[in-house]
Amino acid sequence: MGGSPQGRMQLNDFQSLVGQTFEADCNPKPVALRLVEASPLGMVTTPDTGPFILVFHTPPDTYLVDGIYKMQAKGFNLSEINIGSMVAPAGSEPGYYYQAVFN
Repeated sequence: MGGSPQGRMQLNDFQSLVGQTFEADCNPKPVALRLVEASPLGMVTTPDTGPFILVFHTPPDTYLVDGIYKMQAKGFNLSEINIGSMVAPAGSEPGYYYQAVFN
């Protein structure tokens, strides 16, 4: 897993991984992010190949700057994912939230 045979990541690569912890390759040590959402964007006619968004969460003591991180998780091979910070969803648990948008 970790992308379609053509090398392009698709929503169905991530939907079964919601709730799992991803590890971002950071210096001086890896950082754990939990995938809290994997959803299609807008009015998508083909949800498996259309645009989609991933939302990750870190605890309050862990902040990542926006950028591209090499990430992996159980069932997901090492891949580069570009994340950006976002406003925490209403009623969410404390910490930082990040989004990755795929077109």
